[in-house]
Amino acid sequence: MKKTIILILSVTTIFQANAQDSLRSYRIKGTISQLPGNGKVYIKYTATEKVVVDSAMFTNHQFSYSGQIEYPVPALLTLKVPGDSTIPDVKEIDLEGGVNFVLTGTGSLSSSVIHGGQVQADKEALTNYETNLPEYKEIWRLNDSNKVWIRTDRARAIIASKRIRKDVMVLTRQVNEYYMNHPDSYMTLLGADGMMKDDQLTDSIYNILTPRLKNSYYGKKIKERLDLAATLTVGKSAVAFEQPDTTGKMVSLKSFRGKYVFIDFWASWCGPCRAENPNIARAYDLYKGKNFTALGISLDDKAHRQNWIKAIQKDGLTWTQVSDLSGWNNQAAKLYGITSIPRNFLIDPNGIIIGENLRGDDLNKKLAAIFN
Repeated sequence: MKKTIILILSVTTIFQANAQDSLRSYRIKGTISQLPGNGKVYIKYTATEKVVVDSAMFTNHQFSYSGQIEYPVPALLTLKVPGDSTIPDVKEIDLEGGVNFVLTGTGSLSSSVIHGGQVQADKEALTNYETNLPEYKEIWRLNDSNKVWIRTDRARAIIASKRIRKDVMVLTRQVNEYYMNHPDSYMTLLGADGMMKDDQLTDSIYNILTPRLKNSYYGKKIKERLDLAATLTVGKSAVAFEQPDTTGKMVSLKSFRGKYVFIDFWASWCGPCRAENPNIARAYDLYKGKNFTALGISLDDKAHRQNWIKAIQKDGLTWTQVSDLSGWNNQAAKLYGITSIPRNFLIDPNGIIIGENLRGDDLNKKLAAIFN
């Protein structure tokens, strides 16, 4: 089953919206009319940074589950019955307090239909809008064809990839327009959250949100993020932090005072970050003798420490690399309001931010203007 592409990814992040002062109950009643056997339906979601996993019995084609949540969250339902195939039978549902969800299907959970909940309805409305756009259909057509062309016709694959990138840009603009025209949709709220913290569009979308969404749990979180972004922009002082390097030695940002420092937030699993590393390496090699250095902060976690080390070696990152190996909970990343990577800041010898989000030629031009 094809998933809505990157523009909807912001919707599948942690919802954390519309918080209530207390937990609110919800119920899911499901019927898969033609699926025989008894089994279990597992439910999994994240709330207040904790992963919740529970289950309900599936008997006589039905299951029922009740729970409580403080604010809407996306959850994953997984059905397992004896003799079932190895392909997971899963369904996404957007849980919301005070809602009785009715799920109906025939041969599988994944093909079932969900009724109930305004958040669920908002997501379905956006998905319906996006999947009916010509660019969306063209992207998936080319993507499927490209799986063959990459092996059989490289020139054609390159042309298709360029067309896909162009269509994604158009699709991004169209979905952003949808957000602006739907100020009371949860998808608009989450669309703003999925953007980079310094994106001007984030502020624009936040400003058109209805009071209901602005006063929600997640609306308040976005406002906090925007306020933080205002303190971490060109002309402001960089926030001090300290993290361990690959050997465990603590490294502080203050120890680089007196130099131009390129602060780069990245991770070994981040494709765009790894693609940008050669450009940073060239800049570092060119200007490291001119009072310039770089400091990499990885958002890898403890389980992937070796991936971090290998990426440093493979990409030739010879400048200082640090990480507390806490993933997205990296303390330095939190101080800088990092919600997406790659993300970077350039600070001067006095610790003042003089550039941000410098990638490709933008980084080269900025450094050339300083040192040449």
